Amino acid sequence: GMTISFDLIPEGWRVPGVLVEINKTGVIRGLTEMPSRVLFLGQKLTAGLATAAVPVRVIDNVEAETQFGVGSMLARMFAAYKRIDRETETWAIPMADLGAGVAASGTIVFSGTVSAPGTLNLYIAGRRVRVAVAAAQSVASIATAVGAAITADASLPVTASVDTATVTLTARHKGENGNAIDVRVNYWPGELTPAGLVATITPLASGAGNPDITAALTAMADDWYTAIVMPYTDSANMVLLEAALTDRFGPLVAKDAVAFAAFRGTYA
Repeated sequence: GMTISFDLIPEGWRVPGVLVEINKTGVIRGLTEMPSRVLFLGQKLTAGLATAAVPVRVIDNVEAETQFGVGSMLARMFAAYKRIDRETETWAIPMADLGAGVAASGTIVFSGTVSAPGTLNLYIAGRRVRVAVAAAQSVASIATAVGAAITADASLPVTASVDTATVTLTARHKGENGNAIDVRVNYWPGELTPAGLVATITPLASGAGNPDITAALTAMADDWYTAIVMPYTDSANMVLLEAALTDRFGPLVAKDAVAFAAFRGTYA
């Protein structure tokens, strides 16, 4: 007779019942000829070593920061993706900021009189920046400390400048995406603004001028990327992407792909 071996069910198990175990070691995962390569389009900082409009393979977050710059759009995109998938082959085609673009900016204005010491929990694009606040500390001093804390975290998508009690945040990149950088105080239960302190936030706005993805799409050449991450939703770039996908889906190319883009706003 045929011997059936199990990996998880002990062979000496004597309790009556129907026990089922699935062994997937011999299963082919996915289509054998499917490359499964994810391509990220996005912006790099001048500090990044990568050349604009030239595809580069990215193994991990450290390499993404080296190639595109710490705090760059692409470095942050890879950090988010690698948290959920560290196996699939990943590439990027970096782009420089549009020269005619405008970087989004916003402010945090501090006011009030601090009556008790505490910790200010500031969140920028979901990343927490914590600053100690002393009783009776001046709002100008608090603003200076907040500006220094933001500057100390190079992975943030913004830079900070301080004028008296006002901290001005400026996106590291020019373009519309900076308008979606979320700024808030207190997110988790138990986080409280130090008593007496008021932080008035004006969200980042006025970012304009996304890069044109034409050169990036041309740089894809004959390489097959099965998924494309698209950071822009302006009409001009979306039309370009749609045309490229249509061409790749056609019978003379047959290197189809699916593209992903995100839009932040209300349903209307």
